[in-house]
Amino acid sequence: HGCEGVVYIDGVGDISTARFPLNHNSSKPMLSQFELANYLIVLVPFSRIEEQNYMRKRRRNEDVILGTDLSTASRSPLLRLRWFRIIVDEGHELGEHEAATDVTNFINDLASERRWVMSGTPTTGDEDSPDFTAKGLDQLQRLLLFLRHPKYGMSSDGQDPFVKHKGELKKELA
Repeated sequence: HGCEGVVYIDGVGDISTARFPLNHNSSKPMLSQFELANYLIVLVPFSRIEEQNYMRKRRRNEDVILGTDLSTASRSPLLRLRWFRIIVDEGHELGEHEAATDVTNFINDLASERRWVMSGTPTTGDEDSPDFTAKGLDQLQRLLLFLRHPKYGMSSDGQDPFVKHKGELKKELA
């Protein structure tokens, strides 16, 4: 097959040998970073991210209990690679929840050259609520954090970047 090694779908396998309709089975073990590196495109569902993060947390707890530092050895294969591009579909999910959610943290820890967010869903919330704008900005800030926006996505001093640059932001939005 001329298409082998191009697209890998987690739980399905190499797309060139997949049968249709796709039978997604996330109970298959995650490929190693060496196997994943052979593919141009790797598709991973949120459920696998949740599983990989759970395993990462469990290994961290074991490291603490055993007094070992296996942080590099116990990392997910997804975290061991530097990806060219990470595209998060349903990206509004990254912005809807507090920045400390497990899936959001795991995805933010993935190393990549480029980051994209796709979503057909606008920021959520009750438009009649007095804090609607603040909640919308919180969601936007979490998306910008994933995208590594230099001004509004990160704040090394722990201060909310929108508050820190409030005057500049008003000018930019005017």
